[in-house]
Amino acid sequence: MTHNVDVVIVNESWLREEICKTKVFSADFTTFRGDQCTHGGGLFICIKNYIACAEVWVDKDFKMNAVEVQGMEPKYMSEITGIYSAPYEDMQVIERLVARTGYS
Repeated sequence: MTHNVDVVIVNESWLREEICKTKVFSADFTTFRGDQCTHGGGLFICIKNYIACAEVWVDKDFKMNAVEVQGMEPKYMSEITGIYSAPYEDMQVIERLVARTGYS
């Protein structure tokens, strides 16, 4: 089955920096990677090229990437956040996300 998606968010990517994104990801997408080079983990966010987007922040300690996405109308913006949360981190990841976004 084939799906025509606009956004893909994946964790547990197990990619390393030396792996070129063109070998893994479609050229139809803008790809934001959060590789974890030491032990598993890692994540990526892929947004279709026709959608205006930009990476707004990266937290390498807790493996989080946030991408701002422009909506169909200029006044609508969304933020997509990918998080890789290892089990041993408990609530620290959520606490860091709250600190970064300003939500409680």
